[in-house]
This record gives sequence, structure tokens and C-alpha cells, in this order.
Amino acid sequence: MSIISVNLQEGFGNRCSQYAFARAYSEKHGCTLQTNFWMGQKVFQIDDPRIEKPLPVRRMEDIDRWNGEVDIEVSGWGQHQRCLIYSRADARRYFTFRPEIISMLVNVPKYDIAAHLRWADFLSIPDAGFIAISKESYLIACDHFGIDRSKLRFIQEESPLVVPQIEPGYWISPHSDHHTRSDDPRITSLGFLPDFYALMQADILFRANSTFSLWAAILGHHSRIFSPNLNGIKKRSGFQEVPFFEGNHCAITSDANYHTELNLRET
Repeated sequence: MSIISVNLQEGFGNRCSQYAFARAYSEKHGCTLQTNFWMGQKVFQIDDPRIEKPLPVRRMEDIDRWNGEVDIEVSGWGQHQRCLIYSRADARRYFTFRPEIISMLVNVPKYDIAAHLRWADFLSIPDAGFIAISKESYLIACDHFGIDRSKLRFIQEESPLVVPQIEPGYWISPHSDHHTRSDDPRITSLGFLPDFYALMQADILFRANSTFSLWAAILGHHSRIFSPNLNGIKKRSGFQEVPFFEGNHCAITSDANYHTELNLRET
């Protein structure tokens, strides 16, 4: 059988985007999917074989140029509209929690309104020009959309939620063995999961410019979702005021070469 391989990189949300594209493409063309180890294999009911050998590399964002090829490695962020070759229903099928994980998450609090703050690495690497959205931006958005700001619960990795069954998470170096970026199959820490699950379970979600909450929005069942609109926002260090739109479609960065608005079909 032909092969599609993907070397998943960076954090949990980015890897979900890359995996969803590679999984959808491999299913469409009847291929075996091969991946490196990633934390999703501990969390979801997936167990793809490891990458066996190097293959010709194709960028996900360039799928219009090579669509139909097999025995290739797909590479990229998977966050361009052209990469959405799967539906929300497909994504939920790919990312079904393992029963033992669900049992660990029963004590995660369910909030009426949750907001994801992505600050730590955005502020600690000023030269990268990430957009760190101010807390006030979320409160202004609550007022604009008629949401009770007093019920808003902020979730951020600097002060993660803790449940008894899961080792606490915390923001640490990408090289740490506990970080979601690691490719070491011996890793057991799932400290990021309570935050992710709380974002998934909230009735109303204010997403950050982060794939972490982008995927919480895709996999959850929210009554309303709001996401930051980065159009016209210039990259600079420090906190910035950013407007919000209703929906989960806004791009997570203003880099239009690889990231666009993501209008994911339901089925």
C-alpha cells in the first residue's frame, strides 16, 4: 500500500492541524499514514505506525500543485484554507478521546464563558513579533456582544487548571520532556489537558490567536465562539488591543503565505 508520512512539529494545536490534513489526504487516496510520535497518540484513539523512510516532501499549502501524489511526506502548518480537505465531523472522528483520558477529565470544571490567553511565549520572544492580545480586549468583546463579563474565566498555561488524576502543567522550555512539543514516546505528562478540555466544554468560548483554542473550538460543542481578528493589526512587542468576530474562522496570525481564515465545513 502507498504511504503518506508526516513529521508533526511544534505544539499540540499545530500538530492537530498537521495531522488532520495528513489523515484526510491519506484516507482520500487509500494510503497508510505514518507519523512520528506525538502527544495525541496518548490522548486520542489513534495509533499510526512510525515513519519508515524519507520520502519526497510536499508542502501542505501547495496542495493545488501536487494533489493526487502518493508515497510522499507532507509538510507545513496545515492552516491555510486549501488545507481544509476534511470536515469538522472528520476532525472529531480523528480526535476521539481514549476512554481512560475521559475518566481523568471528569473533574475539570465546566465554565459558562471561557477565554484562552496566549501570552507566555508571545511575550518572551519579542523579536518574533507575535501578537499578544490584551485581557481588556476580551472584556471589550464581552460588552460588544452582550456577554456577561463577570462570568468570564481566563485560562492560560502560566496558571493551568489542575485535576487530581493529571500531573500539573506549566509553561516550560520547548526542550523539556514534559512539553507537548516532544517526540519522546516515554513522556507521560498530560498537564495541558485540563486547560484544553475546559476550553472545549465551555458554553461560550473566546478563542486566542492560537491553534490550542482553535482546536478546542473545533472539537467542542459551544453555543457561541468568538475569535480575534488580526486584520490590520501590526506585529509588535507587548500587549495589543484586538477586536473579536463571532465564529472560529479568523486566522491565527497575519502571515498570509501560510495562514488564512479557516472556514471549516461541518460535514
